[in-house]
Amino acid sequence: MRARHRKGLATVMAVVAAFARARSESAFAPQPLTISGVVHEAKPTTDAMIAGARIEVIRGELAGSAFMTSADGAFVLPPVITPGFALKFEKAGYETAVVDIKELSGDGRLDVAMRPDLCGPWSLEATHPS
Repeated sequence: MRARHRKGLATVMAVVAAFARARSESAFAPQPLTISGVVHEAKPTTDAMIAGARIEVIRGELAGSAFMTSADGAFVLPPVITPGFALKFEKAGYETAVVDIKELSGDGRLDVAMRPDLCGPWSLEATHPS
């Protein structure tokens, strides 16, 4: 009877140890993080959100993917596990912005400011007074 009790106790301890090891490994395993945020104009008009900005992932696990900002300048990317990626933000009339993400923050929120492109392709039409 005593040998059977020891065998049962050893089995329970092995199960508890396996559970604790699995729980410990999952506690330190990278958790997926959803990157989201807003794209707006740079100072002094930071309250002007930029709708329809193109977001291209140029490096990292989502490389080659492209997304767009919504009407209120907001965006949400699919979850990622590893840091070390870069995002390129483009919109006609604005300078391209590149964000290099080396570490993932706790909430995954980005605040991206884009400057109006003052050197963009401008055309000027002049007429001679008649």
